[in-house]
Amino acid sequence: MTYARGSRAETFGTDGEQTVEQWLRGRGWGVVRLCTIRNYDGSGAPLLMGSRCNLILPDFQVLDFTGRHRPPCFVEVKHKAQAVECYKLGHRLVHGIGRWNWQQYCDVERQTDVPVWMLLLEAMTGELLALRVAKVAPDDEFGGADKPGVDAGGMVYWLKSRFVLVAELARIQGRLELESAA
Repeated sequence: MTYARGSRAETFGTDGEQTVEQWLRGRGWGVVRLCTIRNYDGSGAPLLMGSRCNLILPDFQVLDFTGRHRPPCFVEVKHKAQAVECYKLGHRLVHGIGRWNWQQYCDVERQTDVPVWMLLLEAMTGELLALRVAKVAPDDEFGGADKPGVDAGGMVYWLKSRFVLVAELARIQGRLELESAA
C-alpha cells in the first residue's frame, strides 16, 4: 500500500521501521535499508529484478556484524497499533498484510534462498513479534479489489499466537503519558 507523503500513516510506518532498525543494530546486525530505494520509475517499492520476473523486496536486508556467522535474511517491518479480532477464527486476535506482498516475499525467499522474516511492532503493547512468511501459511484470507479499506488483491492474516515474541519495546501508552505530562 502506498501512503501519501507526510501522512500520519507514513509517519507511523517510518517510526516502526526506525525502531526495529535500532533494535536490530543493537543486537549486532548490519541493516541495508531497502525501503528507501525506489524502483526505476522513481516511485513504489524496491524491486529484485530478474530475467523472468521482478519481485518486491522487503524493507531491510540484515547481515551479521558480530562474527557469529548468523545467516543473512530479509526483514519486512510492520507497525500496527494492535492486533484485531477475527470473528471467522473464533474471535481470536490476528495480524495481516496484503496478499500480493506476502506472495512476493514468499517468492523472494524461494528465488534467493534467503529467509524472509516479518517483524511486527505492536504500538499498544510494545511487543516485537516475528514470523517467517514463507514457512507459516496464513490462517485466513479476506477480500479483493472490490472491498473498501482492503489492499487490492486482498489480505492474509495469521493468528497473533503464531508469531514469536522476540522483544518488548516501549509501549505507546508510556510515550503518550510522558508527552501529556510535559
